[in-house]
Amino acid sequence: MNKYLLLSVAALLGSATPALPENQSSIHSIHFHSSCDGLRWYKNDAFGFQVGQHLNNDCAGGTSTITGGVNKNGWIFTDSLDVDQNGTIIGYEISKPYKTGSAWSLWICFSGGTSCFVANGGTYDVGFPARAKGQSTAVRAKELIAQLKAARRH
Repeated sequence: MNKYLLLSVAALLGSATPALPENQSSIHSIHFHSSCDGLRWYKNDAFGFQVGQHLNNDCAGGTSTITGGVNKNGWIFTDSLDVDQNGTIIGYEISKPYKTGSAWSLWICFSGGTSCFVANGGTYDVGFPARAKGQSTAVRAKELIAQLKAARRH
């Protein structure tokens, strides 16, 4: 994934609140396999901008806004969730084809976007069934960020 695209999308779209489109067939919904959370999004305009929500982002029904874009390989989103109060961005790369068993990756970019890396990943299931098992991807990101910051201090 291009970290500059991730940061550009975040800057361009900010934290726009998504509204459901009239054409419900354009909605995509996934559940991260082995996690309690997932994403639901739709195409917002003719230019390919995508907006939606990170569902159950805290395994207790929490949501945050996602914004992004699409290309031939899949979708790229940034999450409005503030994971550390220091401007760290988390983003998701959702691979095509849009079908159960396809891959996803969680990216973390530290303040300024000078350092981005893949922090987690796996496969996804199409749809968003209610699951209580697993830990949310956002909680995993927060834990990893805390560990990295603690290691930098030592």
